[in-house]
Amino acid sequence: MTFTCGLLVISLLSSFGISALSYGVVRDKWLAQGRQSTEAFAAQSALALLYASRENAEEPAKRFLSSPDVRGVAIYNANREALLELGESTQPAGSAASVWPEALQLVEETEQAWFFAAPVFARSGGEQASPFEAQTPSPELIGYVRLAIGKQSLLAMKRQIQFVTLLVSGGAALVFFVFLLAMARRLTLPIQQLAKRMGRASAGEKKVRAKLAGPRDITDMGAAFNA
Repeated sequence: MTFTCGLLVISLLSSFGISALSYGVVRDKWLAQGRQSTEAFAAQSALALLYASRENAEEPAKRFLSSPDVRGVAIYNANREALLELGESTQPAGSAASVWPEALQLVEETEQAWFFAAPVFARSGGEQASPFEAQTPSPELIGYVRLAIGKQSLLAMKRQIQFVTLLVSGGAALVFFVFLLAMARRLTLPIQQLAKRMGRASAGEKKVRAKLAGPRDITDMGAAFNA
């Protein structure tokens, strides 16, 4: 009974450990995708911010809002005034709502969503400077974008990982337990049979012979009894 409980505990602990590691890998991948989406949204919103055009902002905003798990998108000008807001609120409650980062940033993470924000510049840092310029001008800040990305798919994946790892660990523990029972039976059954024959012989029964089967130690005992 103690061994069975220990095997069950080990199986559960290994299941939780494997599921936690797997969830961490999947979470990091989802987080990287959120950063990439925010970066792409910022790049595609630059034209709309340059011309302060809500119409130009609608196309990329609707496209990103239709992406899986994206709950809300928003575009703000350099004065932090909303040019376009679609879907759910992209600004988390509390102090994080006032964060306007100088680079792409995960502003806040809750149990249900991630909130990303990124600045939008009129000139990419990758452009080559003119040879007639004394120094490379700094990129001009023209606005910000925000994305709220839900965790529905991630949480569903987490539950699936936990179920699969628990199923695999439980199945492995069951197979190992059955194997140990078979080994124990193989060891104990010859001893029990030899003990029964010894009991019959001690009771006065004649011509009792032990069956030579099982591990070598048991067969040696049986051979000594038969002699």
